[in-house]
Amino acid sequence: MYVAKRNKTGYEIYNPKYDEYSMGKLSLISDLRSAIAKNQLFMEYQPVIEINSGKVISAEALLRWNHPERGTVYPDDIIPVAEQTGLINPVTYWIIDTTAKYNKKLKSIGVNIKIAINLSVYNLQDHQFVEKIIDIFDENKISASEFIMEVTESVMMTNPQQSIEVLNRLHELGIEIAVDDFGTGYSSLAYLKLLPLSKLKIDKSFIMDMIDDDNDAMIVSSTIDLAHNLGMQVIAEGFEEKEILELLSILGCKLGQGYFISRPISDDNFEKWIVKQNKHIDNEYG
Repeated sequence: MYVAKRNKTGYEIYNPKYDEYSMGKLSLISDLRSAIAKNQLFMEYQPVIEINSGKVISAEALLRWNHPERGTVYPDDIIPVAEQTGLINPVTYWIIDTTAKYNKKLKSIGVNIKIAINLSVYNLQDHQFVEKIIDIFDENKISASEFIMEVTESVMMTNPQQSIEVLNRLHELGIEIAVDDFGTGYSSLAYLKLLPLSKLKIDKSFIMDMIDDDNDAMIVSSTIDLAHNLGMQVIAEGFEEKEILELLSILGCKLGQGYFISRPISDDNFEKWIVKQNKHIDNEYG
């Protein structure tokens, strides 16, 4: 009933994935409360490269949950549960602390990259959010400038004035701000120019069909031009084919993130992968 009201469709067929109170979701809610204490959460990292050189310039931190019965649980299932239960801020603080420690570990082996973290709308509504992450950075003796915070268009538009205020404060700390999944929401271009954005990530739904769909290619090309004119770098995400990577380069996109480069990798394996990638770049470009 509530889905039908929200979508103004008159009626809807029952689908468990829309049911906030299904047994599966209620079980996840109960289990998530203890997941951090039981050390069940972990991170994987997906590299972002310079398309022309292959150099790794950053990595997106992606949350995983090693559930004792369900196996690996991914963000699409974790984040809604965390938001519904008020656990999203503790989970986000855990992510920031974990990635801060990992960033320091990477530096100790000579790897200097920024790490991107996804923010929820509830993070931006937490009045203590900025102070909390400052404390995390101080405790880990790491600079805020080592991080990128990613927000989607829908997150920005939920409370634009609050979002602008918080994102500006994060920017003042030296954190880069990126808009994620661009093209799938309903953001106003007027708000885009008011936000301290340094990067724009084009949603994979446009990237994946560029070769076969001229409209998608045109949207991507126009978005790249728009972002560059606003002083932002562009990251194309979700590509799985060499041909798409080559087309992105022709269109002027400088950065890419997708399965063609690498799937998300566990922390230990990511260290090995990036050291190998850097050696390959050094050998190829001298």
